[in-house]
Amino acid sequence: MKLADKTVVLTGAAGGMGALMAAALADRGCSLILSDINSDGLMALTKRLPGKHIMVAADLRSEAGINELVAACSDQPSIDVLINAAGISDFALYEQMPAERVALALDINLRVPMLLVHA
Repeated sequence: MKLADKTVVLTGAAGGMGALMAAALADRGCSLILSDINSDGLMALTKRLPGKHIMVAADLRSEAGINELVAACSDQPSIDVLINAAGISDFALYEQMPAERVALALDINLRVPMLLVHA
């Protein structure tokens, strides 16, 4: 797939893998819609990338956060790629994980990507 001039939505953009993907995509000429809950990290990333990109600092667990990202996408002529890099990974036995952490992992790793694909 030729990536130049493609519009890519990248969640979890301010994290380690997300930031690496954002840099690689920007270097290949993609227009990026970058999303992360970490607004400071997102701002710092955007300043380092070549080109002009859209930043959406939002908590995608909330309906308002999803709506904000979808609105940013709606302003584009097309969305060519969606990369769900946002994720929760706990290195613990399931039975030792608090219920709140299980719920967070299910939201970020399963529900949010499904809602974004559906949108």
